[in-house]
Amino acid sequence: VHLQNTLKLIPITIFMLATLSGCQTEKEDYKYLGPVAPYLHEVIYDDYEFDSDLLTVSPYIPSCSVVRNGNYIGRNFDFYFNDVPEFIVHVKAKEDRYASIGVAQVPLFTEQDLLSGNYNKDYFRLIPNVMMDGINEKGVFAGVNVVPYGDNKPTTGTNPESEPICALMLVRMILDNCSNVNEAKALIDSTNVYCSGEHEYHLIIGDAKEQYFVEFIDNKALYLKVKPGNQVMTNFYLNGC
Repeated sequence: VHLQNTLKLIPITIFMLATLSGCQTEKEDYKYLGPVAPYLHEVIYDDYEFDSDLLTVSPYIPSCSVVRNGNYIGRNFDFYFNDVPEFIVHVKAKEDRYASIGVAQVPLFTEQDLLSGNYNKDYFRLIPNVMMDGINEKGVFAGVNVVPYGDNKPTTGTNPESEPICALMLVRMILDNCSNVNEAKALIDSTNVYCSGEHEYHLIIGDAKEQYFVEFIDNKALYLKVKPGNQVMTNFYLNGC
C-alpha cells in the first residue's frame, strides 16, 4: 500500500474478542498469506462485507497504551490470551473505500489452529471488520483502547435516531471513508456510537497535520487535541486532565 502524507503506524499486539456463528463466507475475497513470524500472520482482502452485527464485546478488560512521537504512532496491547495470533490486515481500495493496513487479533483462532489448518475459514469474515488500529492510503490513522467507566455513565448511544454502532467499529469506518482527520471527526459525530461490555472505549485519530483523543462522556463525543511532543493514551480518561 502506498501511503500519502506518510504517518507510520507500529502495531505490536491487539486485544479483541468477537463471536461469529452461523455465518457463511459469500462476498469476501481474501488471500491468507500465512505466517510472517511466530504469532503474526498476514491476509489481503480484495473485498469484504462491512457488518457491525458480527461484534460481541468481551467482558474481560485489557490494558493498552498508545504513544505518539512526531509522525510515529506506537502501541502495545495487553490481553488474557497467550496462544492467539495477530493478523496484518491489508484491505484494497474500491470506488467507495480507501486502501488500508492494520493489525487485528481474533481469539477465535489459536496459533496451532492456523499452523495446522484446523479452523473455520468463515472466521476470516470477522477480521477486517473489527480493527483495533490502522492507517489508510491518505495517511489517516485510528486506534482504540479501553477505559473503565469510572464516574461516567455507560455510553448507550450518541445519536439515538441512527443505527447503533459499537465504538470498536469506528476504526474500520474511519480507515475506509476518511481522507483527513476532520472527516473522521464528522463521521464519529454522525454515528450513533455505543460501548458495551464491562468498559468504555476511547480513540486516537489523526492525519499528518493534527491528532485528537476521542472520548464518549454523557453520550457525547468529546475531542481533545493532541499537543506537540510525546503523547500517551492509556486506560484513563484524558478529558479534564
